[in-house]
Amino acid sequence: MRLLVPVIPPTFYAAGINYREHVIEGARKRGVEPQFPPQADAGYRANNALIAQGETNVIPRDATKLVQYEGELVAVIGRTCHRVSKAEVLDYVLGYTIGNDVSERSWQASDRTLWRAKNTDTFKPMGPWITTGLDPDNLSVTIRLNGKEMYTYRVADAIFGVRAFISRMSQYLTLAPGDVLWMGSDGATENMRDGDLVEIEVPGIGTLPNPVARERVARGSAERADAAEQHIAQRPFAPPRLGRRRPAAQSPSANSAMLTPYPANAAALSIGERARSMSPLAITATASG
Repeated sequence: MRLLVPVIPPTFYAAGINYREHVIEGARKRGVEPQFPPQADAGYRANNALIAQGETNVIPRDATKLVQYEGELVAVIGRTCHRVSKAEVLDYVLGYTIGNDVSERSWQASDRTLWRAKNTDTFKPMGPWITTGLDPDNLSVTIRLNGKEMYTYRVADAIFGVRAFISRMSQYLTLAPGDVLWMGSDGATENMRDGDLVEIEVPGIGTLPNPVARERVARGSAERADAAEQHIAQRPFAPPRLGRRRPAAQSPSANSAMLTPYPANAAALSIGERARSMSPLAITATASG
């Protein structure tokens, strides 16, 4: 049995900078004073980057060595949520899963919107499932690299917890069932290398393991690193647009063949169809209280 990504979120939110040690360590590496966020401030991630537990993080060929893990708790919204108080927030949370917010640090420093640094394909492992009936403030996150424990932190140590974040977001945004909020990571992070295994564990939920492979050929080539290909090739995707041949009379010469693209809606799944084809909600329940 192969587990899929437990939910394809209508909107993919991320808390980003939300733990003090992570802020301090990042500032130390840059040689600047740490600056803590004055209020809960959510960003966005992209669904194309999602992969399931056991699938491979593929580091692009042109990425630097500064590709690092960030183990995080993920809150999954269960009910339409708009203008709720902190005390009400958990009534709108379906449950929790685990995420690894893989980041390319040099791109993070140069890309204005973090579009590559955070959202490259395979950079967002999430799983293994959604567990209900938990209080996030009682949870902890452990990050292991090749079996070695790198860092453990308490979710309750967040600058802004689940209740504060979702309540503030809901004052301006309507959160929908299936939306996810990744709560940020704490501590120093290390580089991930070809052949590594990263495991993020949250007792009460489970463990999210993902191997790492660096791309060995040019992007777009049919050849990939073997370890990554076995996993990534299994993911559903829209059929390629092969193009169609222009009639010979319109060709600039008898010996040249020009291709024109199909219309944008031809031979392609919509985003919604692709999401539905990838995964249903996968939920496990625990006794609350």
